[in-house]
Amino acid sequence: MLSLRIENAYHSFQMKKSILFILSAVLMLSCGWLHAQDYGIESPITEKNIGIGIKGGINAMDMAYHIGDRSFVNHTVLYQHPEQAFHCVTGGLSVERITPLLSYGVELMVSGVDARMPKDTIRYAERDSSFFVQLRLPVRLNLKHGKKFIPYLFVAPEVSTYLYLPINDKYTINGYSVWNGVAMNWGTKNAATLHLNVIAGAGVNYKIEIGNYELLARLEAGYKMGLLNTLPNDIGMTRKMMGWEATIGLVFPLFKNPHYSWLM
Repeated sequence: MLSLRIENAYHSFQMKKSILFILSAVLMLSCGWLHAQDYGIESPITEKNIGIGIKGGINAMDMAYHIGDRSFVNHTVLYQHPEQAFHCVTGGLSVERITPLLSYGVELMVSGVDARMPKDTIRYAERDSSFFVQLRLPVRLNLKHGKKFIPYLFVAPEVSTYLYLPINDKYTINGYSVWNGVAMNWGTKNAATLHLNVIAGAGVNYKIEIGNYELLARLEAGYKMGLLNTLPNDIGMTRKMMGWEATIGLVFPLFKNPHYSWLM
């Protein structure tokens, strides 16, 4: 009987020892996982991410005409009447895929254009003004990595159309031109519906740390060139947009931890 009691006590001790060992191991693993939570999962990261951006600025779009054997350019109103800069604003929203080397995505923009012939000049085409809705596919190539300031080069094809928006019975936003002293609204007879452009330039991203997030402040400038005639072919002349654009913006990373490395 005594030996049986001793054997039972020994087995009970071994079981308690095993349970204590298992609990200790679980506790150590839990502490390690929590430590990883503090220093890994909650760490800011923008190297592998999806960014939601907003941007706004100014554009200076000219209108280049070619009529027969004559060519001329009507420059943006920004040069002649800077107080009317509202006609040349630009801005929009973007969604982009961010990687250490480059980013690519889509932008939805709205831009105003107001090109006028220079003073003391006589031309058939005197003025073109409109707001445009633009869909862009920008690709940005980073020139440096891992710094606060990240300079980059970018290029973006763009499809756009002029904005027609009836506000009320008396006021409608619509593209219009002044040709030979006559003002006329844009439409299928006076303007092409879709325009194809390409814009290229440079910019810089600046990293801003806020808590567990890392925002990107962005300054960007580029030159845009129209690739297609913005007038119907039967008018007998061509008109293309060209000029520069400068914007500032913010990019908000959608994710904040490296558990989303599958995005690569």
